[in-house]
Amino acid sequence: MLFTEVSNQDTFLNKSLIFFLNKKDLLAKKLPTHPLQLWQPDYQPPDSTDEDVNYNAATEFLKVLFLKQIDHDKRPLSTVYVHLTCALDTQNIEVVIKAVRTKLLQDLLQDIGISL
Repeated sequence: MLFTEVSNQDTFLNKSLIFFLNKKDLLAKKLPTHPLQLWQPDYQPPDSTDEDVNYNAATEFLKVLFLKQIDHDKRPLSTVYVHLTCALDTQNIEVVIKAVRTKLLQDLLQDIGISL
């Protein structure tokens, strides 16, 4: 899997990993009619009819699914950032861009010996 190879590659281990799960709007729309457990048998949905509860549980499961691919002996989870995105949602993208910009600046400052 490409994600596994990139996230565990020695070249990137001392860098932050920013991971985007895009199309969160489509996932929310599809979950009620296409339950996640149909294609991910390990997923145990919550006992709830609330679509928000089910969506949050499904997205958390998907995040963990990817995070399990990371070799935690080589890369601490504190260097991994996961963002759920919808490219059409300008407020969401604005928040994500600000978070990414902040992290990149922090990493650049750390690289030149300035820690915050």
